[in-house]
Amino acid sequence: MAKMARDVPIVPEQWVAAAATSELFNAMIGTDDIDQGEAQLAVIAMHAEYESRLISGEKRFLAAMAKAFLEELKRLRPIFLTFEQCLLAVCELRGLEAIRERLIAAAGCDGGLKLSLGTDGQATRKVFVEAMISFDGG
Repeated sequence: MAKMARDVPIVPEQWVAAAATSELFNAMIGTDDIDQGEAQLAVIAMHAEYESRLISGEKRFLAAMAKAFLEELKRLRPIFLTFEQCLLAVCELRGLEAIRERLIAAAGCDGGLKLSLGTDGQATRKVFVEAMISFDGG
């Protein structure tokens, strides 16, 4: 945890404050299925001065963005990674067996992950990858 805290950049308070006063932020929080935190992160990510990534497992957020803020979503798409895309990348780099136990431990927190691993947690790599792709909208 300490390593992650050192390695993951923290969003400067002034960026959060600026995002919270923007017209886009206020329009976004008035939209069903976009919460305040998601709106702040989206506005900040769209205006970040460095290469950033926005990772989320919230499909409702993406659907709401597509419906109400399509142009903004197009700006976010290159930097947006879904939870499933992250897991697929780790699986590709390390292999499913290298991360299976950690995924099983986390499966109770995510229904899609639990289904992807199978009822006994022993889904094959092929089944796991296909399930992750399907949950990612593929």
